[in-house]
Amino acid sequence: MKTKRLCKICKKEFEYYTSTSPNRKFCSKKCRYKYKKKNKIRCKVCKKKFEYYSSINPNRKFCSIKCRNKDWKKNKIGFWDSEIQSKLGKKGGKKTAKINKKNKTGFWNPNFSVFRLKGIKKGIETNRKNKTSIFSPKIRHKAGKRTHELHPNLASERMKHTLKLYPNLASENGRKSAKILREKKGYIFYGIHFDSKSEMEIGMCIHYQLEKIKEGKNYQFKVDNLTIDFFIQECFVEYHPYNTLYDNVESYKNWGIKRRKVLNKNGYKDYPLIVIK
Repeated sequence: MKTKRLCKICKKEFEYYTSTSPNRKFCSKKCRYKYKKKNKIRCKVCKKKFEYYSSINPNRKFCSIKCRNKDWKKNKIGFWDSEIQSKLGKKGGKKTAKINKKNKTGFWNPNFSVFRLKGIKKGIETNRKNKTSIFSPKIRHKAGKRTHELHPNLASERMKHTLKLYPNLASENGRKSAKILREKKGYIFYGIHFDSKSEMEIGMCIHYQLEKIKEGKNYQFKVDNLTIDFFIQECFVEYHPYNTLYDNVESYKNWGIKRRKVLNKNGYKDYPLIVIK
């Protein structure tokens, strides 16, 4: 049934159905929005000005849900309240456990370990591809540095234990790993892969001014379990000999002394050793 009424804003007469909206006061959306007054205030979080309808939300303080969540998270309100979280967690956890136990799903699924392994493998592949999580160079560097600060002797202790079990492992695997890393870096001259651009330039100088550079002969020269960078005209040369992560632990002088001892043991006592930083 249609009835007639005067619009509260424009004072025009309009017809409407009482069955659908019995309390209708406006002839159109325009008049309805005009009636709703807009207020301007600054957001409590981002300090930007924004408009809002005071009739809908008189106590509004935030321009968006993002800003509201930031404030609530900071002040531990609503979902971020630890008491509320613990209550919800206990209720939800117990209920989920009952359902999973009944339906043999989740942890109670006989194939749970298979699904879990598949998920882990997929996660590792994705992280490796995108260089995220433990495959991120920054995270690995920070983790390595922190571990070394907490346990400065961890690496040497593990290496000693491994060498007792496998005496030839360090020399064989170390050389292989070093070669793979050099190949990845992409510094190539005369078919030889170098650790860095500056090391490659030293190799070029030796090649053109002294003798032809050859891996195993005068570059990456093997002495016992060590590999010396260059062996030129009866002189050993070590360039950037160790990782800068451990600069505070061992000096270049100590590094040279260790190599000197190995050279002396293997019949190179009278051969000079130069360590370049």
